Amino acid sequence: MKITIEMLLTRFFQEHPEDATPFLGGEKEVIGIRLLPADPTKLESDYLYVSDNVSKSVIESIPDNVSVVLFSSHKGSVSFPEAKSNVIILNQPFELAHGFNDLQQAANSFLAWGRALDFSVFKGDGFQELIDISSQIIASAMLVYDPALKLLAWSKNQEKLNNKIFQNAIKNGYMDINSVRYFEQKRDFEKIHEEGSSFGEVDAIREHADYIRAININQQLTVYCVLLFTDSLPCSYERQLFDILCDSFYQLLQNRHSTFIRDRSVTDYFLMDILDNPETSEEQIRERLLYLDLDYEDNYILLSIHSEVRKKTAEQFFLQYIRNNMIHCQTFSYKNCIILLIRLPKSELLSYRTFISGQTAPILHEFSNNHPMIFISKPFESILQFAGAYRQTENTRSIVTADLTDTDYHSDHAILQKNPNETFGQPNILQLTLKQAAP
Repeated sequence: MKITIEMLLTRFFQEHPEDATPFLGGEKEVIGIRLLPADPTKLESDYLYVSDNVSKSVIESIPDNVSVVLFSSHKGSVSFPEAKSNVIILNQPFELAHGFNDLQQAANSFLAWGRALDFSVFKGDGFQELIDISSQIIASAMLVYDPALKLLAWSKNQEKLNNKIFQNAIKNGYMDINSVRYFEQKRDFEKIHEEGSSFGEVDAIREHADYIRAININQQLTVYCVLLFTDSLPCSYERQLFDILCDSFYQLLQNRHSTFIRDRSVTDYFLMDILDNPETSEEQIRERLLYLDLDYEDNYILLSIHSEVRKKTAEQFFLQYIRNNMIHCQTFSYKNCIILLIRLPKSELLSYRTFISGQTAPILHEFSNNHPMIFISKPFESILQFAGAYRQTENTRSIVTADLTDTDYHSDHAILQKNPNETFGQPNILQLTLKQAAP
C-alpha cells in the first residue's frame, strides 16, 4: 500500500496536536522510517528520516529529494540560510526515541489497514466489510451506491451525522436525485471521470467539501463512492485514504468479474431490490429509473423459470443461453428460479400467449432434460407492478405443483395443464391462492 508523508504526519499530529506544523511535499511516497545517518551519502529518497540534530550543517547536507523530520529542543524557531520544503522542524521538546516510535506506529497502523483490506478482498467480502474495516482510519462518512442509485454500503459509525445527503441515503436506501445532481455538477452522471473528483462550495444541502469516485469494471458495472468530509483533517489526506479504499473496491470487483459482474447488471440489481422490497414507493422507483434502460410505464410481462438445473456452472450456461436467444429482455437469477422481464410489442398485447410461446420454444427444447417450467404473469403496465407479477407466477407455480384435491381448483388446473411446460397466470388463480392462505 502506498504510504505518503502526509498520511504519516497527519496521523502523528492527531496524537500530538500541539506539535502540528505546516509541511510541503505531503503526497510523496515513503516505504519506511529511519534514523538520520551521519553520512549523507547513505540517504535514500524513498524513506522518511528522523533526527534531533537541528544544526545548520546537518540541515544543509540533506539533499532536496530526501524528507526529514527534526525534533528540536529549542524554544524558538530554527533558522537556516535557505528554506527547505523537505525538512520539517518541530520546535517543541520531544524525545527522539518517542517521536520515532510514534511515527513508526503511524506507519504500522496504515500497513495493518492495508493488510486487512487485502485479506478482505481475497475473501471476497462486500463493500460494507471494507468500509467497516476503514471506519477508524478514515474519519469521515462514506456512501457507496450504484447507477440505479441503490445504497450499497455506508459508514455505520456515522449514523448520527447531521448531514442531509447522508441521512436521506440511509433513510431511503438510495441516493436522491438532488444529491446525485449535486455531485454531478453538470448533471451529466454518465460522464463522470473514472478517477474524477467533485468539490464545491457551501450550499443548501451540505456544509463541507466532498469527494466522489466512479469505479468502472469493463463498463458492465459501475460503483460510485462518495466521501463526506466531516473532520477537521485536510481534504488531501482524506482523499489519499479514500483512493486506497476505492482501489480495494476495484480489486474486489475485479476478483468477482468472472461470476459476479458477468451475471448481474445495474438494472438487475434494481429489479431484485424491488422483489426484495415490494413496498418500494412509486416516487423512489421513478427516481432510480432515470439512469437505467427501463421505462416506468410500458407493456411488460414477467417469466419465472424453474428447472432441475442446480450446479452453478450449468445455471450460468442456462442464463447465457437465454440472454443470447431472448435479447430484448432483462434476465437474472433470483432465489430458486430465473426471472425474465420482457417488453411486449403493442401488436402482441392481445396475443401475448402465442408470442411468449414462440419466444420460449428454444429454451424448452434445449433444456428439456432439465424439465424447465415457465410460469408467466399477466401483462402489466408499470415497474411498480413488477413484484406483484412475480408473486402471481409463484402463486401459479404453487397451485400447479401442489397435490390438487380441492374441486374448486379443478377447472383452472385443467386449463393450466394444456401445455405442461408453460403456465400462464390467471386473475382468479391469484385470488384463490390468497383466499386459501388466509386464516
